[in-house]
Amino acid sequence: MKKEIFFAGLVLILGFTGCKKDDSVNNSGEATINSELIFEGDTYTFNGFSFKLGKVISYNPQTSKTAPDIIVRKDDSGPEIIAYLEIWNNSSQKQLFGFLGGFNDISSAEDSFNNYKQVSDSLSFRVWAKPILENQVWIIKTLDNHYAKILILNVKTPVDSFAETTFKWIYQPDGSNEFDN
Repeated sequence: MKKEIFFAGLVLILGFTGCKKDDSVNNSGEATINSELIFEGDTYTFNGFSFKLGKVISYNPQTSKTAPDIIVRKDDSGPEIIAYLEIWNNSSQKQLFGFLGGFNDISSAEDSFNNYKQVSDSLSFRVWAKPILENQVWIIKTLDNHYAKILILNVKTPVDSFAETTFKWIYQPDGSNEFDN
């Protein structure tokens, strides 16, 4: 009888521990990416952000298995140097960035970011998030049809260097258009 109770308890414990949710991937946080290119082998390595992995990743087209969702670029072709975001490998030029707004202060931007709970059908999307500026809120549709929202916290575009941006982000991993935050 004691053996049967012991084994029943063991089965229950193993059953519950096998059903745990995978909390190793974050669905929100803060990240910094830059446009620096590092020559390796026959091509360049750069970093970007993967929402699915919940982190900044380095990517080399020849050796990497996982590509980032978004990368930052610097455009110095006009009168001002600007930074912008693009979806990596968006060769068909899909419109995947929705601009929610630019705000005068971080408090207003955070209110918009935190209170935006569902992607609206009326939100207009574009190919790039261009330009990106502090206190902007963007909605991103990834190439695998998931949504993320970002709040631009900081942008650097020095003349003699690469662009860099820091952003707060929330990702919707189930593919719905609703955010859980």
